Amino acid sequence: MHETYDVFTELSAYRKPMTVIEVANLLGISKQSVYGYIKNGSLPALQLGTIIRINPRDVARWIESHQTAIQPLRRAA
Repeated sequence: MHETYDVFTELSAYRKPMTVIEVANLLGISKQSVYGYIKNGSLPALQLGTIIRINPRDVARWIESHQTAIQPLRRAA
C-alpha cells in the first residue's frame, strides 16, 4: 500500500528550533521564500545576530493557517 507523507509527523520529530534551510526543504520551497515569510511576519522566527531559528510548532501553525481546499476539476462536456 502507498504510504502518504505527513509533514506534521516529521515536524513532531524536531526537538530543537529549525534552520531556514530545514524549513525550506521540509516545505519544498526556496530559502528566499522562507525569509520572505519571516520578513512579512507570517512565520515567527528568532534571530540571534546572523542566526535565524524557527520553532517547529510555529511551522506547523503556519502550514495549518495557509492550507486551502482544492476544488475537484470539472470535466469539459
